[in-house]
Amino acid sequence: MTIQSGLGQRFTNLPLARKLALIILGTSAIALLLAGVAFTGVEIYSARQRAHTELLTLAHVLAENSSAALSLEDKRGVQEILVSLKSLSEIAILLPAGFPAHSFSAGRFDFGDLEGWFFG
Repeated sequence: MTIQSGLGQRFTNLPLARKLALIILGTSAIALLLAGVAFTGVEIYSARQRAHTELLTLAHVLAENSSAALSLEDKRGVQEILVSLKSLSEIAILLPAGFPAHSFSAGRFDFGDLEGWFFG
C-alpha cells in the first residue's frame, strides 16, 4: 500500500461534509497564498518606482541648486551642497579617479581637495 493510495482511501472514507470542508480549506489556502504573492510583488514594484521617483526629483533639485554655484565658481556654495548630501543614506558620492577619499571621512569635508577637480 503506497502513501498515495492510503491518503486516497482515507479521503474516500470521509463523510461528505468533511470532504467539502477539506476542499474549501485547500482552495482557500491556495487563494490566500496567491494573494500574498501578488501583494508582495506589487509592493516591491511600487517601492522601486517610489525610490526611482524620489531620486530623480532629488537629482533635478540638486542640478538646479548646484548649476549656479558651479558656473560662478562659488566654492562655498558647492561645499554646502556636497556636505548636505552626506545626510542622505541613499546617496553615494562618486569621486573622480585619483581623488583622495579621506576628504569625506569622519564627517568632515575638505573643499581644498576639490578645487583642482572642479575649478582647475
